[in-house]
Amino acid sequence: MDFTGLANFLINYTSRNVSGVLKEIKLYEGNTTDLQTIKLCEEMDDESLFGDDLALKALAAKDYDTVNINVGGTLGNMITCNEELSTMKPVPQSLIAKNTLVML
Repeated sequence: MDFTGLANFLINYTSRNVSGVLKEIKLYEGNTTDLQTIKLCEEMDDESLFGDDLALKALAAKDYDTVNINVGGTLGNMITCNEELSTMKPVPQSLIAKNTLVML
């Protein structure tokens, strides 16, 4: 089995999902009273995309510890964003569901 190819596919898949969530989060900017949470999630998603790029470069260099750190960072960012989103009124369930998909 080509584990490097699989990891490459999964990191790219995650990046596409994070990009989609980021686009949806930006739509909430003008429609929420909790702009702080939305901005936090935007920052988390931007960090995740940057980390995914670093993970892909590390994968190409066979630096698996760096791959693990950056992929784990994306997971942590999605968890933090979901925790913050769950405090909003009304709770943006679609964003939470999409963030959860990224974590799977």
